[in-house]
Amino acid sequence: MVKFLPSALVAAAIASISTAFTVPSSFRRSTHHVHASRSLSSRTSSLSMKHTVVLVRHGESTWNNENLFTGWADVPLSEKGLGEARSGGKLIKEAGFKFDVAYTSMLRRAIHTLWLVLEEMDLFYIPIKHTWRLNERHYGALQGLNKQETVDKYGKDQVLIWRRSYDVPPPPGGPTRAH
Repeated sequence: MVKFLPSALVAAAIASISTAFTVPSSFRRSTHHVHASRSLSSRTSSLSMKHTVVLVRHGESTWNNENLFTGWADVPLSEKGLGEARSGGKLIKEAGFKFDVAYTSMLRRAIHTLWLVLEEMDLFYIPIKHTWRLNERHYGALQGLNKQETVDKYGKDQVLIWRRSYDVPPPPGGPTRAH
């Protein structure tokens, strides 16, 4: 089951997922508190166990703040992003979630967001798995460019295709700005 929380930090777009948590069945969320489920027999397969996945988008990065295409450019969180990450952690904790493992991309903004969420939840001890497969979409030659200037040059429809399409990649290339 996938849960979406009412926060600017939570993303529905797969392309921008940076951190994911799994919640063991013994910590299912109820309306107001966490219930412990019945213990599972030792013969129960992990395939038959149900888990909840909570997806959290990283807080605002410095390039988000400057309206630049970020992609795989490894830029830090802005001050606003630091606050968003802490607020997200508080909201997740208030919602009654507890996690047994966390997954994050290899990008510092996602890792830092995860650390702040776990700090707010007092869950520093859970394992963290890092994978490039959770990195944001690579924007190729668009990385580092101003989003509005790119729309002005190529048109809104073309930029939306590059940003949202699974079968039409952005123009090839790397960052055009030092990071």
